Amino acid sequence: MRIAFLLPGPATRPVGGVRVVYRLAAGLAQRRHSVSIIHPLIWLGAPSRRRHPVLELLSWCKHRLLADYRPVRWLPLEPQVGLRLVPRISARWIGEADVLVATSWRTMAAVVALPPRCGSGMALLQHFEEWDGGREQVVEAWRLPLRKLAVSRWLCRTAEQLGVRCDYIGNAVDHDLFFTEKPPEQRTDPLAALMGHSLSWKGTKVALQALTIARQEIPKLSAEMFAVELPNLELPEWVHPTIEPMPDQLRGIYNRAQVFLAPSLSEGWDLPATEAMACGAALIASDIPVREEYAVHGESALLVPAGNAAEMARAIVRLLRNPSLRLQLARKGTESAQQLTWEKCVQRFEQALTETHRHPRQ
Repeated sequence: MRIAFLLPGPATRPVGGVRVVYRLAAGLAQRRHSVSIIHPLIWLGAPSRRRHPVLELLSWCKHRLLADYRPVRWLPLEPQVGLRLVPRISARWIGEADVLVATSWRTMAAVVALPPRCGSGMALLQHFEEWDGGREQVVEAWRLPLRKLAVSRWLCRTAEQLGVRCDYIGNAVDHDLFFTEKPPEQRTDPLAALMGHSLSWKGTKVALQALTIARQEIPKLSAEMFAVELPNLELPEWVHPTIEPMPDQLRGIYNRAQVFLAPSLSEGWDLPATEAMACGAALIASDIPVREEYAVHGESALLVPAGNAAEMARAIVRLLRNPSLRLQLARKGTESAQQLTWEKCVQRFEQALTETHRHPRQ
């Protein structure tokens, strides 16, 4: 089949949802489908979308010439996948396909508005993105006549509560990038790792508060934070940030950490949590619905109430003072992460594609 994925913008910075699309596309291309990923010149919803046409043309020429809309720095690319930059979403620029996949709520309406020759419409649900536009707009988009696929079971349940049929495909870890290099038992320094983010629901502030509390009992505790950009928070001198780490740098952070903190108040999935588990860090995570996919409290992770810094601090101290428990969680967590493969996800996705193609839009 001819399959096109429509992203909401360029893939210039490390974004988990973009990586998922690229991995699915690569898996489908390896199964001999003709696959392309379409990148609008400017992120949908960005204020700069209303800039002067001359500036838009200059931007188009620049990005076309440099080809910097692709994630060449932070993600291995599958040469069989076609990568395209388009100045706008229209039938002329999208072209023809058998299936066209919307990858965010903002691209769903665009896919529905295109003529049938652009492809039977599907939507990949990676989060309930009410933080980007508002709940009513997301609900309206989810109810559009597109076949829905979700990366987690809780997203499927959310869709069904809205009266929307949704199929589960799951999510995976990039095992070629994230794996254990330094065994957990060799990690002797009290070190935590976490992702930093300015969006409040990502819970970065809560994690920093938890670490500060934990340091009262473990003064040598330090942390490594990675981020696309530094969050708008004051970082203590014992927190060491890395901005836009390359995959090998990120793998190094995971492999140095004794524990990894995943404090989000909500997640469609949570790639860093599962990547850290694959690299041997013991997971301490907020108890939100998505954890059912890969974490069992007391067995492969410690789950704490979302937004509760004191409970997260208690979990940090507990693991750092109890090496046997930390090692148990780390080993079970790695085993859990190893079950998350792209092969399974691509197989489920391909099955849904076949069913969708049999019933194209009229």
